[in-house]
Amino acid sequence: MLGIALLATRTQVDSYDGSIMLQVATNAVNHHSLHVVSDYFGLNTPYSAYGLGMSLLMVPAVLLGNQTGRDPAIFAAVINAFLIAATVGVTYLTSMRLGLRPAQATLVALMIGLASLLLPFAQTMFSEPGVALAVAVGLYALANPNPTRRDCLLVGAACGFAVIMRSDSLVLVLPALAVGLVLRTRKPDRLAVFSAGVLPFLIVVGAYNNLRFGSPFALSYGDQPFNHSVLSGLYGLLVSPGRGLLLFVPLVIVAILGTGRAWRRDHVLTLIAALLLCARLPFYAAWWSWDGGTTWGPRFLVPGMPALVIGLAEVVRRSPRVRWLTGVAGVGAVASMAVQFTGAFFPAENSTAQRALNAQLTLPPGKAFIAAATRPAVEARVDESEFNWRNALIPDAVHQLVVDHDSRSNVFSASTSTTRKLVEGGIAAAGAAMIGGTALGARRRVRRREA
Repeated sequence: MLGIALLATRTQVDSYDGSIMLQVATNAVNHHSLHVVSDYFGLNTPYSAYGLGMSLLMVPAVLLGNQTGRDPAIFAAVINAFLIAATVGVTYLTSMRLGLRPAQATLVALMIGLASLLLPFAQTMFSEPGVALAVAVGLYALANPNPTRRDCLLVGAACGFAVIMRSDSLVLVLPALAVGLVLRTRKPDRLAVFSAGVLPFLIVVGAYNNLRFGSPFALSYGDQPFNHSVLSGLYGLLVSPGRGLLLFVPLVIVAILGTGRAWRRDHVLTLIAALLLCARLPFYAAWWSWDGGTTWGPRFLVPGMPALVIGLAEVVRRSPRVRWLTGVAGVGAVASMAVQFTGAFFPAENSTAQRALNAQLTLPPGKAFIAAATRPAVEARVDESEFNWRNALIPDAVHQLVVDHDSRSNVFSASTSTTRKLVEGGIAAAGAAMIGGTALGARRRVRRREA
């Protein structure tokens, strides 16, 4: 998974968000300051409004850049590839806790890694993959019907890591995982261990908030409105051609097929998994920038992708005995994987719809940007672009990749060194060999038992 994700990464800063978070890390290392001094939109001056977590993860990249004389963005660009690979690893462990055999757990983990929204975000510096890792860790701990002290500590650390990555996790991740732990165990010592896991992160976030906003309880996006139509936002996030979850991740439909049996097996875990994904829909449907900017698919739903493991585990468990389920799951997984590989190697900023929107909307930089971008007329124009089936992103991306050969990922970039391509390809090949070896070993063991 790491090798495949590395092949999708870029060698430069991919977004405004990434540039700000990298600048925080650079200034922290080189100038011992958390100030932002170069800010085109003027939204993050003098302090970044984004979570501190991604900037902290970028500190080693800055140190490497200083030591090698290279642009730190080259090293920072691979962070999400490692986070995604770690998420897949945790998903495998969760599947094993749910009672799947190793081969089945491998299949579920690979579906989460290759057929969900995680893979396309390997080419970005956004913080959502970090939150996805936190969600995966939390679900792994809660998959134990009787959580140990270590599980409680993991839930607390997962909540804290999610919050330090993105402030919206205070609403969308921490409450769900905390409720799940309370439903699992009411032992005071277990809840105390949970608090010990989450408090260090909350203290860091509070101190950072106090530095940049003057209060430890201030929210990063307190001045940005939730003035978008919820119904339009839900349509956009679920079925629109520009951001629809069901179009970009058909794997969701496969996971839904297993939800009923998962509910009968474990009410608590199924409920928490559903909350971790579904609570994001109304929350971001109402936000002025519900689409998440220039990205592949519904960016704000990326942290909920590990929650699909609960339903997928039941589908994989049942599929050998139910032929139609095997067929549906196979078609859904393959279709979803095709979409993700397209997104992983396509620069979303080059889509026909995005270029047309950029040509029509000229928004001012600086403090006036939010006021202009949140006007109802501007939001309606963005909706019109995302809801336009003639410029649907997926077929547009396929056409540009296949016909126009337009890609900026490492694997296709002429500026990327041959050595790096060989290293990344080698990691991918080694992973494929490990999976193949595991499958062959499992098959031989089954034949021995049958004999």
